[in-house]
Amino acid sequence: MPLHSSNMRKVMPVIAWYVLLALLTIKFFTPFFRFPIPLGYDPGIYRFLFLKYAESFPLLPDLPRWAGEHPPGLFLLAAPLLRIGAPVEWLLGWMWNFVPIVLALALAAEFSRREERAVGIFVLLAAALSLPFYDGFVGMYWKTYAALLFTIFTFGALERRSKLAPLFAFLALIIHHQTGLLLGLTIGSWWLISLRSRPYDRRLWMTGGFLAVIALLSLLLYLPHWTAAVRDPFTSIYKLRGDLAPGGSFPDPVFYLRTTGILLSLGVWGFLLSLRKEKGSLWQLAVLWTLPFIIFRLVFYRRFFLQCDFFLLPFAAIAMQDLWRRLRLPALRAALVVLLIAQGAISFRVAWERVPVINMDTYWAIQSSALEVSTGSAPVIALDNAGAPWLLGWLPERTIGGPGIFDLPGWTKDQWGQFLYGTHEERRLLLFGLPQGTLFVLTPLFTDHYGEYVKGFYGDPCLQKRGEWVMESMCGN
Repeated sequence: MPLHSSNMRKVMPVIAWYVLLALLTIKFFTPFFRFPIPLGYDPGIYRFLFLKYAESFPLLPDLPRWAGEHPPGLFLLAAPLLRIGAPVEWLLGWMWNFVPIVLALALAAEFSRREERAVGIFVLLAAALSLPFYDGFVGMYWKTYAALLFTIFTFGALERRSKLAPLFAFLALIIHHQTGLLLGLTIGSWWLISLRSRPYDRRLWMTGGFLAVIALLSLLLYLPHWTAAVRDPFTSIYKLRGDLAPGGSFPDPVFYLRTTGILLSLGVWGFLLSLRKEKGSLWQLAVLWTLPFIIFRLVFYRRFFLQCDFFLLPFAAIAMQDLWRRLRLPALRAALVVLLIAQGAISFRVAWERVPVINMDTYWAIQSSALEVSTGSAPVIALDNAGAPWLLGWLPERTIGGPGIFDLPGWTKDQWGQFLYGTHEERRLLLFGLPQGTLFVLTPLFTDHYGEYVKGFYGDPCLQKRGEWVMESMCGN
């Protein structure tokens, strides 16, 4: 019997790893089989950027101003794969479905090494239960997840004093603004805290110097789009706060407090437990640095909840392990299992409700429109901001516009109102600011939303029907 028990203790962790890996795979691959298109808002933008960087590799492409807001790291890493013939749809399809699974495994492996194997197993469980982690996948936050992966590698390398830490930090910095900023703040404060206890540690000074050089080198890749990629995002941190700050296309933190309260409570408890063992670790500081952005509602503050939740996952795992050891009575352990099942049920139910941003009618209309206007060089403007990014992905060589996004046509909200609801003369004056022959795509999303309210727009003599979903401007400069 003792031999049998010993074998079971060895086998059970392996079984748990495989079961949780299967659970993560089911969760993140269900949309792949359930929907014929990706879930997120940004697939078209990613398709455009992947193709542009691959086309000009190893040089940087000539991009419109709005595209310069996207750091180049991810697209430079993907460019060689596309140059050797891999379809860009792989990066928007099955490869993307694997990314959160790989990220969860990397975090679990790091904490299996750092703490115990059981903590690594609980990290996988926490990742499967996390709704913000799933919503980042829904939004196709490619850059965020890639940067988080290299952040894990950076933190692990720094703690092991590995020479690879600067390389991993460099990759995280050039892949994503927000995660790169969080990485810089975390490492900077960790270095200062370490310096207080080891002011004469030559190795520590060298590490700080290397990381500072890496930070400066990463800025070189941002120089071609300095204003859009660096100046504007960072100045907006103190210019746009509270009600002025755009929250970003991510659910409000209050929503997650309601739906993932159990897991977040475990994360907070595990964080407090970790303070008994150590203070000022990179993982602790990463959590703390997300809080000012969320609490003070700085620019895109909602997106920082993803990073906050992500760095709380290992602390939730620590709390699970601690509670399992403390709760010796079977009834109490059963209560803990019931709580985790309840959290999982809520998380999976909300995950099931996540559907693509556009419906299939709009998707097919965009594809048909792209074929209709594939020849020529006139700008193409989608009349809804959900369809515009998808249209961009299908027409990467054309100038694409949309309401409130990209650089074209650059109208204010009031001007868009005049264009859709206004008189013929108001519409004509706006069209004269665009090249004659500009094409407008009217997706089912647009027609279903506006319907009869834009009858004057449909019958304007400045606009001529060119296809089922396309109208051409007959007025312009």
